[in-house]
Formats: sequence, C-alpha cells, structure tokens
Amino acid sequence: SSAGSSGRIDVKNLTDKELSQLVLELEVEMLAAAESLEFERAANLRDKLNCLTDNRFVQNFKGKH
Repeated sequence: SSAGSSGRIDVKNLTDKELSQLVLELEVEMLAAAESLEFERAANLRDKLNCLTDNRFVQNFKGKH
C-alpha cells in the first residue's frame, strides 16, 4: 500500500492524479478486506479514505480563496 508501514498518508505533495490512484488503491483494499470478513481492517481503511478525501477537499477549498 502507498500508505507506508506507519499507515500515515501525507497528501500535501501528491498531485491530483496520485491522490486519485491512492484513493482507488485504498478502496480496492477496503472492499477486499470486507469480502474477506476483515471488517475492522475495512473500517480502518474507510476511515483513512475519509480523512484523505476530507483533508484534500479542505486544502483545495482554502487554496481557492
């Protein structure tokens, strides 16, 4: 995973294309975890996705004002 061993994701330096790819990878990993009945792992990945997309939205919003 692109998140690295610490699980932290620094999106500040990611391009929109890289961010989109990371979101896609995490979504695929989350769905695979849910399918394997690894619900806690799937929930953690969902939370990472939410933080990732929320943080990027806030950065984009601030940058436009």
